Amino acid sequence: MIAIFRDFRPWLLLLIQRRRRFLVGAFLIWITQMAGLALLGLSGWFITASALTGIALTLGIAAHLDVYVPGGGIRFFALTRTVARYIERLYNHNTVLTLLADLRYRVFGYLTQLDDARLHGERASDWLSRLTADIDTLDNFYLRILVPPFVALLGIMTVSLFVAIWLPSVAVLMAGTLGLLWLVVTLFAASWGFSQSYQQVVDQQSLRHLVVDQVQAAAELMSYQSAQWHREIIAGHEQQAYINQRRLGRKAALINSLVSAVSGLMVVAVLWLASLAFTQQLVTAPIVVMAVLIALG
Repeated sequence: MIAIFRDFRPWLLLLIQRRRRFLVGAFLIWITQMAGLALLGLSGWFITASALTGIALTLGIAAHLDVYVPGGGIRFFALTRTVARYIERLYNHNTVLTLLADLRYRVFGYLTQLDDARLHGERASDWLSRLTADIDTLDNFYLRILVPPFVALLGIMTVSLFVAIWLPSVAVLMAGTLGLLWLVVTLFAASWGFSQSYQQVVDQQSLRHLVVDQVQAAAELMSYQSAQWHREIIAGHEQQAYINQRRLGRKAALINSLVSAVSGLMVVAVLWLASLAFTQQLVTAPIVVMAVLIALG
């Protein structure tokens, strides 16, 4: 793991220089996430409250429900989620493109300082990989690796504090379970799949070398009748890469299955604890439904 941070140190330094954009982008993602959860929870509360009010009126029990405030809240959260998502996409992708431009400028600046001996010491396919694929791959580091765990942790804290207003025991359960899943997805999954992920990068680089050599030395390979032999080498490396990718895919599937199973059990536990609070007349039925829907979200 220390090696990972060491390799990403130049990228992190660029990100620190633009930390304001990182914080604003994370805030926009958090707003989108919270608006979606609020829309889901408020909709569940409103539907349940409307149904119970209708049942009470049918039975001749006096009941009233203000439909304008929750209805307006639903529209507000729906519009907020849509607008925030649109702005977040534009802003974060602009941030990624800006960071990639900074990184390319730094890499090309470093290359201009190298002498001819150092430049010719690396294969052309190596420079091609570093200048194109490696840099372009870093856009996933910001949008899929760095920001989501930060926003997810902030979302767990926000949701737990909100649910704790009515159901403290449910909030503790959600915070503990979601916090454990956060650790599993971020730290355990990263360390467990590191070897296959690293091998995947090595396989891609090896295949790129072999394919470039196949194209550049096509005449020599054909003259020595070695083209078929070289293609078989490429096919062998490709097969090994597929095997490694399947191993990595199985590990990712196991992690996803574990997260889904634990999340489902958490929803059942939330429903049970909220139902106990309802039977003790500590909360109303719409609050129970809202808590369950938030747990599902």
